[in-house]
Amino acid sequence: DRRKREIQYKISVIIPVYNNGDQLEAKAVKSLLNCSMFEDLQIVLVDDGSTDNYTAFLVQKLSEEYENIIFYTFEKGGSGSPSRARNKGFELASSEYVICLDPDDEVCYDSYEALYEAIVHSRSDAVLGNIYWIDSNNRIEKHNYYKSFLHRNNGVSFTKKPQEFIKNSNFEWIGFCNFLIRKDVIISEQKKITQKLGILGEDYLFINELFLNCKKVKAINKVVYYYYTKNNNSLTNVIDSGYFYKKRRFIEETYNLFQEYNIDAEKYESVFVEKYKNWFVQMIQFVSGNELLKCIHESKLAYQIFRDYFGYDLMEDKTISDFLKIDDEHK
Repeated sequence: DRRKREIQYKISVIIPVYNNGDQLEAKAVKSLLNCSMFEDLQIVLVDDGSTDNYTAFLVQKLSEEYENIIFYTFEKGGSGSPSRARNKGFELASSEYVICLDPDDEVCYDSYEALYEAIVHSRSDAVLGNIYWIDSNNRIEKHNYYKSFLHRNNGVSFTKKPQEFIKNSNFEWIGFCNFLIRKDVIISEQKKITQKLGILGEDYLFINELFLNCKKVKAINKVVYYYYTKNNNSLTNVIDSGYFYKKRRFIEETYNLFQEYNIDAEKYESVFVEKYKNWFVQMIQFVSGNELLKCIHESKLAYQIFRDYFGYDLMEDKTISDFLKIDDEHK
């Protein structure tokens, strides 16, 4: 409501939810309640159209219980990805700084406090930290983004040339919920960065575009996020025609990004040749018979995008040329 929006919070935390109220309650919200700066957080819950009764009930209940929690609900049905909900969350956020949190993950006790102090004191547009990946057996793997940042930036923990940084990183920087970002970098009168719908890799594209729009980005040597890896039966791990379609759409959106920011695609040909092999050539082996022709078709469309728009001759790679002959064999 209006009264909640008028309170000035330091950070807006955006949480997309869809039929996972139990996870939201047990992980994301529980960790936020234990957060050192909970009272300084605006928590924005965006329900992507849950079809179960509990998630919608819980979202509204949390908003009624806590003054700093607001919510928005789309019509039932869902969009198939967290992108729509996150984009809405960016619009609803009233704080100067925003960060995303998935409902089935957690934040550390003082992680937001550390990120906030770093972004304010360094006057950066974005600050990032490290992530713990935790699997179903509770094995922990540290993803040290701080170390990677220093390695790519001559040992310095900040850059005032984020555009050069991301280009020199071959647009391969990964991470998303470990970034605290000035909201006006994402949404302003001049610019609006959104997570793209209908693709696999929306976080990847978003962070690339973020770097292209920042004036200063800083890394801190602190774990700020607990990411619980999904099991092999999760939607994101299903290899079918939907996977191939969304990867092809990712390539289209990457081309649009390159066009908008006048990026010379020729410099990254070897990078994308490897991506094509990883995303299409290697993944075809996991496709069932009924889906095979659809997946081959999407693979061929992706090849044509690289050829016609990027100017890449992927057929020079024997692995790819042999793979694309499969299409002719099934006609």
